[in-house]
Amino acid sequence: MRLVPQDAARLGLCNSHRDERKRRDTLARAPECAISSTLASVGAIRPCSSKGRAARTVGGVNVRRAHAEDRAFVIHMARLACTLEDRPLPCADAPDVVALLPDATNLALVAVDQDAHPVGAAWWHVHEPPLMLDAAGEPLPELAMAVVEAHRREGIGTALVEALVQVAAQHFDALTLNVHLRNPAVRLYMRTGFSVAGAGRGRFGVAMSRSLHSTPR
Repeated sequence: MRLVPQDAARLGLCNSHRDERKRRDTLARAPECAISSTLASVGAIRPCSSKGRAARTVGGVNVRRAHAEDRAFVIHMARLACTLEDRPLPCADAPDVVALLPDATNLALVAVDQDAHPVGAAWWHVHEPPLMLDAAGEPLPELAMAVVEAHRREGIGTALVEALVQVAAQHFDALTLNVHLRNPAVRLYMRTGFSVAGAGRGRFGVAMSRSLHSTPR
């Protein structure tokens, strides 16, 4: 793995992303039951709604795959992920928020409480320009995550990260992320196996990565 110098990336000096897009397209076409069977290896699977979507129960919180009805909530989570607790939320159409949102080729997971209310979300996406490249020069996916303020420090973030990692390990060598130096989530990321890789985006951005080679496939 290696970091992509962000100034160079903006000048178009990164490698081609064709193979990465092909891999993401393949994943997007995978049936939801394939995602559910992967989650079954790390937790109990049971329907979380009348629509039969599967959820992993973690400490009283269900983690399931996001669906179309979750879009507004995921956008709100992206807004939270783009700022710090003592700063105002950016607009939903702010460039940083839009760049962070998952698309149809990415996997997004939503945590819901026992009343089926969403309380957090995590997903992977490939940023343009990418933060890090794998050994073959292909972009590595980035983790994005947020939990609603009232439900922080309940283990929801850890559950989301670990559930996403279990699926990502089937497709990628590593997960990466970009986090502000003052973001308290840095501690969560370190507890869940991420380590500092170097300077990230922005003046106070830190690039972190977690190898997935040791994650059972």
